[in-house]
Amino acid sequence: MNMTSTENWQNPYRQNPYIFGPPIDEPELFFGRESLFRFIEDNLSNNQRVILLHGQRRIGKSSVLKQIPKQVRLEHQFVFILLDFQDKSQWSLDQIIHSLIQKLVQEIFEDSEDATHRIDSASIEGLEEYPNEFRKLLHSIVQKLGSKNLVLLLDEFDVFASNNNDSIFEDFFGYLKTIVSEEKQLFIIPVVGRRLTDMPKLLKLFKGAPNQKIGLLERVSTERLVTRPARKFLEYNEGAINEIFRLSAGHPYFTQAICYALFVQARAEEKSDILEIDVGRAIDKAIELSEAGLDWFREGLLIPERVVFSAVAAAQENAKQSHSPPENSLNLLENHGVKIEQILREQLLQAQQTLSENDFLDPSGYRVTVEFVRRWLIKYYPLRSEIWELEKLDDEANNYYEGADKWRIRGDIDRELEHYNMALELNPNHFNALFRLAPGHKKKQRFDEALQLYERAYRIHPQRVKEEYIESLMGSGDNLIQKNGFIETNLSVVKKLYETVLEIEPYNMEAQKKLRELKDKENAQVYDSNKFKAIPIRHIFLTAALAVPLVIGIGFFWGLRTQQAPDFILGKSELDQLERERFSSGEQRIFGRYNNTNYKDNNKDDDDQFLICNKEFKNSKYKKAVTCFQELVNDNRNDPEPLIYYNNSLARENNNNPLKIAVVVPADKNSKRAKAILRGVAQAQNEYNRDYYFSQNSSLLEIIIANDSNDDEISPKVAQGIVRDKNILGVIGHNSSDATKAALEVYEKEKLAVISSTSTSIDLKSDAFFRTVIDDSVASKKLAEYVKFRSIEKIVIFYNKESSFSKSINEFFDFYLTSLKPDVKVKSIDLKQPSFEPSKEVEEAANNQVEAGVLFPNVGKIDLAIEIAEANYKLPENQRLNLLGGSSLYNCDILNQGGEALKGLILSIPWSKELETAKKFVARAKAQWGGEVGWRTATSYDATKAFISALSNSGDNPTRSKVLEKLKEVNLPSNETSGQHLKFNPEGEIVGQAILVEVVESQNPACSNLDFSLIDKGVSSQF
Repeated sequence: MNMTSTENWQNPYRQNPYIFGPPIDEPELFFGRESLFRFIEDNLSNNQRVILLHGQRRIGKSSVLKQIPKQVRLEHQFVFILLDFQDKSQWSLDQIIHSLIQKLVQEIFEDSEDATHRIDSASIEGLEEYPNEFRKLLHSIVQKLGSKNLVLLLDEFDVFASNNNDSIFEDFFGYLKTIVSEEKQLFIIPVVGRRLTDMPKLLKLFKGAPNQKIGLLERVSTERLVTRPARKFLEYNEGAINEIFRLSAGHPYFTQAICYALFVQARAEEKSDILEIDVGRAIDKAIELSEAGLDWFREGLLIPERVVFSAVAAAQENAKQSHSPPENSLNLLENHGVKIEQILREQLLQAQQTLSENDFLDPSGYRVTVEFVRRWLIKYYPLRSEIWELEKLDDEANNYYEGADKWRIRGDIDRELEHYNMALELNPNHFNALFRLAPGHKKKQRFDEALQLYERAYRIHPQRVKEEYIESLMGSGDNLIQKNGFIETNLSVVKKLYETVLEIEPYNMEAQKKLRELKDKENAQVYDSNKFKAIPIRHIFLTAALAVPLVIGIGFFWGLRTQQAPDFILGKSELDQLERERFSSGEQRIFGRYNNTNYKDNNKDDDDQFLICNKEFKNSKYKKAVTCFQELVNDNRNDPEPLIYYNNSLARENNNNPLKIAVVVPADKNSKRAKAILRGVAQAQNEYNRDYYFSQNSSLLEIIIANDSNDDEISPKVAQGIVRDKNILGVIGHNSSDATKAALEVYEKEKLAVISSTSTSIDLKSDAFFRTVIDDSVASKKLAEYVKFRSIEKIVIFYNKESSFSKSINEFFDFYLTSLKPDVKVKSIDLKQPSFEPSKEVEEAANNQVEAGVLFPNVGKIDLAIEIAEANYKLPENQRLNLLGGSSLYNCDILNQGGEALKGLILSIPWSKELETAKKFVARAKAQWGGEVGWRTATSYDATKAFISALSNSGDNPTRSKVLEKLKEVNLPSNETSGQHLKFNPEGEIVGQAILVEVVESQNPACSNLDFSLIDKGVSSQF
């Protein structure tokens, strides 16, 4: 290759040649499978009427069927008809037969001018009422083919078995078997793989039929698949090809996914040589891009197969870390708390065998065949979460578990525990029952039973029950001592309990103290065993207690010396100053520090009133603060800050230990956006505190407001200030993706849960991170689906290469668009390049016949996006670009700023006030704030509701770790949120869909003469 990288990438609309997802129709893009086509060719020539093909999902089965008419050299003897049954899983047998005949007539005779080749349409329409006419009609069709034979290529027919509809599956093929036996010119080639159990059924039905696996590609075919599509502008060295083959194992879908990501990476870096190191850098992006296909790949597995799949992946990962052979997957499951009795053991062993036979695992059953898939399993389906699938194996156990709720509500703990016990007897791996049963026994002071359950629960989910397990171990030790009165009884058993605590938590001061006391007692035994027997333990504990302050001091000092410091650390004085400047629960006016546009047009009386309220709160005169802030709330209905401080005052007045969460906003950089977030938080807080204010047993909710200026250098410092307050149990924020990303490490180290209601970058990933707004991949896919159905051949994207959000949504949109519409030409323009001129770029795009422009600015570049829209509006109407964009533009202020230039703009957004399910929330919001609210208010409301749910289910003394775990269980219906079902997936992402809106003329006073309107349902339903 002699071209330089600059020459290779000089065309900004360079199309990605790698295709993964849709079946491949073009022979020049299809590689390998030569032996498979010869197998089909030989069997058709030998008059084999049924040929069965099978293979795992995403292996290229549909592409093989599309290629058979082109690759099998028998076109003069056979007519091939492809029948695709995708999206027809609910069809009856009659409907299937009717569709089949219609397809045959359409494919074979539609263009025929010969009257003898015409089929009476009335006879086709009558098939649903008279299905037996099918044979007669099929015979007449075959006869009209003359000497040629008819081959039915059946794709996606196994959907009939995917929804517990096995009878249709069996009826259909039983019917076909009868037809094939009668019609000598009819052949069928079905391909299966949706469920691993389908192939044995067909082999049993069509005994003796030749069958062939569509398996992994060999090394030579994989190399051609890698190198040929991009041979004009990319060159792969041998190391890169070897690494791709090692990762994909010759699986065409994952090979294409890796190469697609490599192409995107090479295009961004303007390089033409692909090295082994480049493959390693692209693999994470390839996994993200192919996530939908990976889920589809796994979906056809049964529960035991899914669990074994993840167990083998985990065993390999452990072996990789320890440089040892992989552990037996069943042993690993037992180590994770799974109880494997005979029936389950047989199911798991059968699952392992089935996975090996179908190339998911290697023949040994100890390794995942495709390394690419193994890495995805480790990341998205870790074993600790996947074992919970085992709960679904027994419906009766689930009934008992659900039945326990009514006894829990009635306060009958004995009946409640009986139901949990029954659930565990029926399904020993009903983990939810186990996790409810353990604290139940502890509450009933059945320490031995509780400890046994906690021990297993800790293996299942260490983080969730760590504190309870430690409490149970310590309590059991103390109970044994108190029960026997003298320490020599059960001494080794007691020591073991405290030692176990230290294995879990090496710096547990209480366990260390107890072990020292026991050691002192052992020493006393050596010198005076008789005297030792007469000394009660309480005297020993009293003596040891005198040394505790010294021990704690030494331990604290040692802890400071040995604790690993974070990447940066602020001193106490710096943190104190940070809190004074950027934090408030009511002590100061967080917005008043930066602007004077909050109350009554700069009314001095309001400023003075606020200072008085702050002073009352700061001096702990909470009752007076309640009254004071209430006046500000009444006078400034649309402002969330006084409402939050009013509720904080209530919380402290009602209970000196309120539930605390923090919310981080850019108060000084974008006060309108900050207040939109705070309105959602304040509304949820106010509703919760109002409902529980008169309850003596409930702690109210306090919100700490923090300002990070949307600055990724300030946000981690703010995060450090938040984690310092151990009473803060969760964080909502930060506003921008970059600020959130910079702070995330601080929260993760402290296991403090953070929910973002506005940051959408896919780069945000952490065990402590959740999101109530859809991420960039969801929003960009919706927008790409919209473009797919439009006559758009060229498109230009404006984005900021240095912004995490902007870069992320650009990459995903490019990926989904080129996957859904391979012929589209895409150019990306960096808004931050020094030479960028909106009018010049728009004019150049128009001159190049570009039909659409996509605006993906980050918050700091929104003004440039509006300039682009205004430059576009100045063009002649027939040259204007159709404008599309993301959620950063979904704001009335932007419509006021851009005006008519934004009319017709299409946005992909997370929430709309026009949603039917959002109407109740919108009504409450209008009543609260005296006007309409936007998506940031809605998603922030949901974030607060998620924390309230987690806090409410974390017991009387919620901790950060408990709240973190309970967030994973949040499941709120749409009538308790801003309008959409609130539930997080294992990655902490909200399970939701994007919504399309269009900027239209309106009488909405908040948006001048424009507003955002849901795109017509008849149109959007296509996507």
